[in-house]
Formats: sequence, structure tokens, C-alpha cells
Amino acid sequence: MSRPNLEKRRAEQSEREFRPEALCAAIKTGNYGLAKQFIDAGWDVNRCTLAGSPPLFLALLKELPVFHKKVNASHAKQLDAVETGSESLFDLIVNHPNCDLNEVDPITKQTALHFSVSEQLESLVVMLMKSKSSTPCDVGIKNRQGQTALHLAVSKANTSIVEVLLQNDSCLSDVFTGLQTCRGYPYNTDGWTALHLACKRGNLAILRLLVERLRNLPTQKNSSDENSNRENNVFTHNLNALTRYTHETCLHLAAIEGHIQIMNYLVECQADVDVKDASGNTPLILFLVSDYQWDRADNSVPSMLLRHGANPNTTTSFMVHRDDICRSSKVTPLMLAAMHEQDNIELARVLIQHGADVNMTDSNGNTAVYYALCQKSAKVASYLLRDCSHTDFNIENIGRDSCVFYIANNYHDDADLMQQYVGAIFDRCGELAVSRFVGTALEKAFYLENHLLMDAVLERIGIYDANSIRTYWDDWDVEDLLVRAADSGFLPMVRILLSHGVDIDTRVSVFVNYELSSCLEVSLSAHKNLVAKYLIDNGCSLELDSVTIAIDDSDNSDAISKEVCALLKEASQTPRSLELMCLCCLRKRLIANKVPFSKVHLLPLPPQLQNSIRYR
Repeated sequence: MSRPNLEKRRAEQSEREFRPEALCAAIKTGNYGLAKQFIDAGWDVNRCTLAGSPPLFLALLKELPVFHKKVNASHAKQLDAVETGSESLFDLIVNHPNCDLNEVDPITKQTALHFSVSEQLESLVVMLMKSKSSTPCDVGIKNRQGQTALHLAVSKANTSIVEVLLQNDSCLSDVFTGLQTCRGYPYNTDGWTALHLACKRGNLAILRLLVERLRNLPTQKNSSDENSNRENNVFTHNLNALTRYTHETCLHLAAIEGHIQIMNYLVECQADVDVKDASGNTPLILFLVSDYQWDRADNSVPSMLLRHGANPNTTTSFMVHRDDICRSSKVTPLMLAAMHEQDNIELARVLIQHGADVNMTDSNGNTAVYYALCQKSAKVASYLLRDCSHTDFNIENIGRDSCVFYIANNYHDDADLMQQYVGAIFDRCGELAVSRFVGTALEKAFYLENHLLMDAVLERIGIYDANSIRTYWDDWDVEDLLVRAADSGFLPMVRILLSHGVDIDTRVSVFVNYELSSCLEVSLSAHKNLVAKYLIDNGCSLELDSVTIAIDDSDNSDAISKEVCALLKEASQTPRSLELMCLCCLRKRLIANKVPFSKVHLLPLPPQLQNSIRYR
């Protein structure tokens, strides 16, 4: 090759290498005339510089402030400006027949459409969609996060841009929804479709647009012989599409966030109400543990889900959403209603009406009744104990505790409620057992100093039936309990036991030397002055066989105080009133005939006298 030809070729090559730099420089400086001259001369509108973005992106970035100024204009004016306005650098490039609208910027790793949607510039999105380029704009291209322009528009909650993008067929692709492969919205890297994002964010307007776009898709017929007449609805498969990693549907995501309108709309569209996610939770479970439901106790959604076929006996996986309340798995919706901080009896009723099993147990063997009692959900507990005919009170959890155990542990200050609970258990043939460690309700009541439980149980069975029950402490009976209550100074328990007919003068062995001691003696020895005074005021015997009568003797720990000594002296020197003598005689007669004081109301006695006999 001759030297002149070689130099010519070198010059042409140098010019070609210079062209991208020159075109990009013209765009960067905003020199429309020079840029147009280069493009009209046939220069490549897609070639970028060695260290920069392609011309389309440079033009977009250069005129970005101008486009943002137009955002405040009305929607109609923006579109009119796109169609009839003066041509800009961006117009010049985007409408070039050879412009690659889908070219990815090497710096930001996104297309011009991604960038326009991120900036929420609808006018630019429209320009890209209506470009005269021979390469149509592809809505389905993904950025480095695997997001399409539609993902970004939904994330930005930009309804108008979503509407524009949905007009392009490339917004859909062949995807595997977790059920089958069909036309639908593509997944991002996180494994979510645009539908999932809309439901998670609670944007009903965008969700409606996405759903209506799917309604226009044709149904697919199964080609197999046995299912040849069945139509696999593409719309339904998309609506129930599972997220890639957690296998949640749109309904799951809306339920977690408590988006009521979204859930209602999805159910109207026949979304599957009973599908389970990767953790085994259904939308019903996820809604019940959502912060929204926990704060508001809105029972309209659970009712709606149950009416449309949700399983009322579905169970949870480990309760990560409400581990502040429950750390068990296999928790049912009825258990969640029972543990709800607002004592959600309406939800409990709805669940029972739809077939919830009141006796189902969680992974620790607890039933809904146990949860209601443990969380002090009084209304739910009363409903399950009294109104649900199938409630089994004798079920024991893995600790071998029955529902009486939870009553004993959690209720110390409501006598009426205690009477209701215990009455319901006995009316329905519930057992008196509490656990294998503390055998009966009486022993648990004494151990926990729960005099209300002691009163409620004795009111039902009487002290004589109570003594026939074999206890954990083999030789203990109600007389032992009375003396030991006096020894510990627990006056409310002393009052309850006396009110049910335990003899105020009963003597039992409570000390190592096996001496028989009365309640008064042990209370004096233990310096329980309030108990001693109560016993004296109610006519106990003043015979003291095992108490040292001394006054504040520092060398004698058994010495009684001056106050009690004076009380004893006064009581021994003052004749008892006729009323007190009569009461003591009546009580002794009833005890001798083994008549529980809880039956006194059946005798033909005045109510005031009945109350006095019962130390009330």
C-alpha cells in the first residue's frame, strides 16, 4: 500500500475514533447545532466515549434540570410539549432511527427508561415509549438489582408512569409463578413481582392497574387428555404467584402489613386464601399477628377470609412476629384470639362458628383456654370455659399442667371471676388436678397463697370431699392447711378455711416434736399477731399448751408481744357475748355433723346469721 493511501486510512481511523468524543463533547456543552451536524453526517448515536456514558444518557443528564422544571406543569401540557414542543438534544437522539433505547449505561448499569422512572419524569417515559427509533423500548430489561422499570414505578408509587408502562407488551414475560410457567410480571433479584410490591406497599390504585392488565391476557388450555377441558387461568396464577424465597403470595404480603383494602380486593379477585408460605403460615395467621390487627382488633378481615374458605385450624410456624407474647409453634388462630391484648372475644366467636377446634394444642401442649387464662383474657376465657360445649378442661401440656394451674397462677384479685372459672370446670366434669408436681387445686392455692382459688374450690366440693382427695403431701388435710396458714400469718387463707367449716380449735402436729398445736398457738409462736387477734375475736379456745407466756423476753424467741399478751388477758377476763357463744355453738354442731359451711344457705336461718356462721 502506498504511503499516501496509508496516511489517508490513518486519518479516517483517527476521525472515527474522534467522533464519539466530539459528539459527546457537543452534547455535554449543550451545542445542539454541532451535535445535529454530526448526527446528520451519519455519526454513531450509540457509541460512548472510553470513560463515559452513551450519547442518549449524556443528553438525558444534560437536560434533566429542564425536564424537572416541567414536572410542575399539568399532565396535558407535559404531553403536549413532548409531541409539539421544540426539539431538544434528547429529542434529537431518542428519535433517531438507529438509537438503541435499551442500551445500558456502563456507569449506572441502567437504561434510560430506568433512569427516567427513578426520576419520576413521566414526559421522558412517554418520549421513550413513543420514540421513532427502530429499536422499541423494552420495559422488561432489568437493572443491576434485577428490577424492571415497572418495579421502580411501583416502588415510587407513581400511578401515571405505571399506567404508561403497562401499555407496552414487554412489561410481561414468561415467568414461573411457583405453580406453572405463564405470561406474567417478571421477578426482581429479591424474588418479587410488581404485584408483590404493590401489595406490600398497600397501593390499591396501582394494584388495580396491574390486575386489570392481567385480565386481558388469554387463558391457556392444558393439552393433556384428562385435563383438556380445564382452562388454566393466567390471571389466577399471577395473582397467586409466590415470592422466590419466602413463597409468599400477594395476600400474604398484604396480611403482614394489615392492608385491609388490598386484602379485600385480592379476595374479590379470587386469590387463594389458604395457601401457606415457606414457613407454613397462611394469610389468616399473618394478619392475626400483624401490628395492625394487634393494635386495632379489626375482625372484618378474619371473618371475610373464613367465609371464603380459610382454614380456622391452621397452625403457625415459630411465632417470629409475636415472640413477645408466644414462643411456641403450631399456634392456631383461636390461640391468637385468646392471647390478644384486647381480649378479642368477637374473633374467638367467629372462629368457633367456622369450626375452630377449641382443644387443639400447640407445640408445648397448651390449648386456647390456657392462653386465655395465661394472658388474662377474661372474656375469651369465660367464653371458652362456659359457652363452648366441647372444651376439655383435663388436657395437660408437656409440663403436665391443666387449665386449673393457669387459674391458680394468674388470678389473685377477682373473686367473681374465680368463682365463674372454677364453677365452669366443675359443671363440665373437669378434674381438680393441677399438675404432677403440685397435685391438686387446693395445694396449688395454698402454695401460691391464692385464697380466692381455695374459696372457689371448697365452695364446690366442701372440706370433707377435699380431705378425701389424695394430696401431694400425703398426710395433709384442710385442718393442716389451716394451722399452717396461721403459722405463716396468711390471714385471708385462714378466713377462707374457717368460712368453709374447718374447726377454729383444731389441733395438728406441725413441729418436729409432734406436739399438737392449735391455730392460736402457732400464730403466737410465729408472732403473727393479726392472725392471733382474728382468732381470739372469733371465739377460739384460749387454752395454750405449747406457748411460753412471756413478755418481750429477748432470750426467748417464743415470747409473745405485750400487745398480744394484753389481748389474751382481756379476752380471758371478759365474758364472751351471747351472740359469739351462740355462733361458736352453731359452728361446733355443724362441724360435728359434717355439714360444710358452704351448705348453710340451705338451712332455714336468717341471711345475716348465715353470713356470721361463715365468718363474714
